[in-house]
Amino acid sequence: MLAVFDFLVCVSALWAYLQCRRNSITDILAPAGFLLIAAAAIIGTARYAFLPELLTAHKAVSLAASVYGVPAIAIGFFLAAENLGRRRYFQLAAAALLLLSLLAYRDPLFVLLIGVAAQIIWILAAVRFHKVYPGLPLPVAISILFVSVAGLVFARPGSTLSIQNENWFHGLLAIGIVQQGIAFIRIRPRS
Repeated sequence: MLAVFDFLVCVSALWAYLQCRRNSITDILAPAGFLLIAAAAIIGTARYAFLPELLTAHKAVSLAASVYGVPAIAIGFFLAAENLGRRRYFQLAAAALLLLSLLAYRDPLFVLLIGVAAQIIWILAAVRFHKVYPGLPLPVAISILFVSVAGLVFARPGSTLSIQNENWFHGLLAIGIVQQGIAFIRIRPRS
């Protein structure tokens, strides 16, 4: 069952990746973040389905998705909504985030703080752009709710209502990622 839920995360991350792609080479943040999450999820799918020896690789890529991917998606979304795709903001933000992530990669407090910071960036985007992009606050709010509950409540071993917490985590994460993809759809430039 864990393989199925991790596969749902992979599919939702790949779908969201397709929604956030732009034709600008400078927009590397959100696509890189979604691809990191998809990579962690596909390794997790293989691990849970038939290759338990992928545990170390799954943990390493999942950590990279947490400390770089999650905030990269939020920052990329904010910058895309600001319509800054042709400027150097994306490269500067990507480099700064990468450096910060490498410096504090394994610090559990950093992982928590970077996740909270990402959710705050999503909130700021919803507040800042709610008039420019009608309907934006709803998918952002749903994403924040589902991703936060997944990380804060179900990231620990155990079970809730006879369902393993890892399944709850992956299911809620997949829903949150789909909402992020919907948010990217809302800010697409109209031709």
